[in-house]
Amino acid sequence: MTKKKNNTLRITIPIAIIFIIWTVYEYGYLPLNEEIQEVQELKNAKLETLKKYEKTISEIPVLEERLEELTEKRKKLSQFLVEGQTHSVASSALQDTVKNIVSSRGATVQGQRIEKASELGRFKLIAVNTNFQTNDVKMLLDILYAIQLNKPAISIKEIDVRLINFKEPRQLLLSLTTGGLTEAK
Repeated sequence: MTKKKNNTLRITIPIAIIFIIWTVYEYGYLPLNEEIQEVQELKNAKLETLKKYEKTISEIPVLEERLEELTEKRKKLSQFLVEGQTHSVASSALQDTVKNIVSSRGATVQGQRIEKASELGRFKLIAVNTNFQTNDVKMLLDILYAIQLNKPAISIKEIDVRLINFKEPRQLLLSLTTGGLTEAK
């Protein structure tokens, strides 16, 4: 019996040791190893993010310069846009500008009408129709020249010129449609 017990012990002890090793490996080492790998992956991801942040931070002076250049360029270009918080306010500003140009040259404004604004990319194209009367062609040329040179930029979309008296072709009746760009909503 002792021999049988010895044989049983010889077989069960190595099997028990193998089972204990397998249990420690399966439930101890493998989960711990997976957790270590997850922590390592998280660490690598955070290092990559940190490198991106460092790169972005090192580019800040270049980005600030570029922003300043673009801001200056925008200021230069925005002087050609009609200002206003809404396109109605911008249309009214365009209407006042055209009226002032026409009146300052000695013409008589007989009426103005704001036309519907149209979309043009991120800008809106606003238009104003102005009816006025001039005493001669030179006055008309002065008005057209002043409109073309005005800032904000005003374009002449349409012009309709009529003589009031064919016998004396000095007085002109005009219908002038002008337009401008605005960023207003």
